[in-house]
Formats: sequence, structure tokens, C-alpha cells
Amino acid sequence: MTVRIFSFGGGRQSHEVMVMQKRGLVNYDEFVFCNVGDDSENPGTLRYIEQVTKPYCERNGIKLTVLEGKRTLLQEMMEISTTSMVIPIYMMNGAPMNRQCTSDYKVVRVARYIKKHGATKINPGIVGLGISLDEYQRMRTSKITHEILEYPLIDARMTLADCRKLIADEGLPEPEKSSCYFCPFHTVTGWRRLRDEHPDLFEKAVGIERRLNEKRASLGKDNVYLTRFLRPLDQVIGEQDGLFEQPCDSGYCMV
Repeated sequence: MTVRIFSFGGGRQSHEVMVMQKRGLVNYDEFVFCNVGDDSENPGTLRYIEQVTKPYCERNGIKLTVLEGKRTLLQEMMEISTTSMVIPIYMMNGAPMNRQCTSDYKVVRVARYIKKHGATKINPGIVGLGISLDEYQRMRTSKITHEILEYPLIDARMTLADCRKLIADEGLPEPEKSSCYFCPFHTVTGWRRLRDEHPDLFEKAVGIERRLNEKRASLGKDNVYLTRFLRPLDQVIGEQDGLFEQPCDSGYCMV
């Protein structure tokens, strides 16, 4: 029997697929949420999952599994060698460092989980990802031999606007966009929204950037930044026009 799971990100597209599951439009054995850490995930996403998602799943017979690691993404960022920052933080040459966070905390965890539950190279498991039609460019094929990726929202020709409408029609409050609050893939608009709506989280992100650079300075290394403008986050936000965007293309984040 083929293992079928949906990689649940906690955002709008993921909840839309959950509504589709309830209505019999898709069929997954379970929805799997990889929590990168209570100190790293958007607290609004975690709060929504506890207050809305879990009760919804219980009412409708949907299995939701939460996977957590021994240490959080933020803990690893603060402990890891400064030659790698785990997240795609920007170096002084303007290039982002390699993005290990999605692979280590999402992709690998899901792959291990489906393998543990019977997925093999001969009988690969199915992993659904919540990419909507207006983000079709984020689609990809998996390099993991015991899994096949599928895109239920693409197959259903559903946009993000369609997702929002169906969530509202289901009587659910709209989820926040899921992501780590310090993710360098935030747009300027996203950073401004974080500053205005969640000033405590914005200040935490500013502090994270500052602490990383204090650590690097003690080792004689160049600064790194959470935006491509290569200046401290609190100096950048409010000055730029918000036109840049480099969204995560994995399909595991921000859904």
C-alpha cells in the first residue's frame, strides 16, 4: 500500500488542502507538520494550529502529526560554525548563503517519516505540497528515490485567492502566512508587516542579526544580513520601496 502524506506548512494553501480532504476531494493518510521550533516558527501559525487546526482535524477525522527535532532552527543558528548560517542569510558580496534550513528541518524529516512508514524505492510514498496555481514556478521533482511529489492545488487549478475563499466558506478564520519570523526570504513588505503587526518579533529578528554579527566579528569574519540591502534590518525597513522578492521555492515553506 502506497504511503500518502501531505507536508503541512500551517498557512493558507495547507489549510485549503485540509478542507479539500474533509470534503473528499483529496485523499491523504495524514497531514505532517514539521515544527522547526517554537522559538523559530511564526507564533501566529503555532497558535492557529493549536486553536483552530487541531480541533478541526478532530471534528473531521483528519490525522495531523507534528514532527519536532532535538534542537530548534534558532538554536542551531546560534551554535553552528560561522562558515554556514543554515538560513539563506546574505553575505557581503550580496549572495545568500546556502539554504540548509528547509532541507534539514522539512524535506529530510518528511522523507525519513514516510520511509519509516513503508515508502521504498520500488514503492515510493506520495508527498503532497501546498503550492497554488499562481506559484506554479515553485513546482519541482524530488531527488529522494522513495518519494514522489504531487501538487493537489495545481491539479485543482486553485489560486491563493481560491484558497482564501474556500477557507472562509468553511467558516475558518484566515491563517497567517507561515514562515520563520527571521526568514531572509521575506519581502520588504513582509518585514514592514512584521514590524507593524508583531513589533516584538521584529525586534527579535533585529537582535538575531546583531548577535550573529557580534559572533562573526569576534572571529574576524564579515557581517551577514537578513536583507539583500546589506545593512542592519532596523535601518533598512522603512527606507526601501519593497519591490524585491525572492520566495522560497521548495514547496515546504510559506504554505
